[in-house]
Amino acid sequence: MGMFDTLTVEYPLDPETAGVTWQTKSLDCMLDEYLLSAGGELMSERYHLEDRSDPSQPGLLGLLGALFRVHEGWDETHYTGSLNFYAWIAPTNQFLEYEAEFLDGKTTSIKRIQPKPEIAVDIEGTERIERDMHPDQPTTEVYFRLPNHVIEDLEEISKSLGLGGYEALIRAYISKGLRNHLAERARRRIK
Repeated sequence: MGMFDTLTVEYPLDPETAGVTWQTKSLDCMLDEYLLSAGGELMSERYHLEDRSDPSQPGLLGLLGALFRVHEGWDETHYTGSLNFYAWIAPTNQFLEYEAEFLDGKTTSIKRIQPKPEIAVDIEGTERIERDMHPDQPTTEVYFRLPNHVIEDLEEISKSLGLGGYEALIRAYISKGLRNHLAERARRRIK
């Protein structure tokens, strides 16, 4: 799948895109965070790194949390050029992509790119996932070990989201990651 940057869009697009987190490979692809403001300005995240590791933990567990990113604000980019950004919209089972043109960090145009027909009928991608995610499908139990602190974090997050437990959150994470990966694969196959 490769590296990408994340784009938060406040700029008004289509109604189904509210709250969507977008990916782009048009910038540095260093897992950086960008913001397209409501006023059409492209901003880059200003942050500092904090070491939140716990050296009292044995082995690699002592490194967890090292270089934690702490948001400080947004800086102007003065970016000039094209920026493609895309996302998989799970509720509508739809891949969306936009192309924005910038001059000195300000939007000059944004247009929605219509998906090629192959994306809509990609049986190896989203239709297969949709078919396989129905509750009446046969299932296989999978067992794997996770550190206790990961389970604790999953439990906390699942409660805050109103899910029935951390297993549902793990299934949601797997489903989202799988959908993103297959959408990216379909996108690359078409180019």
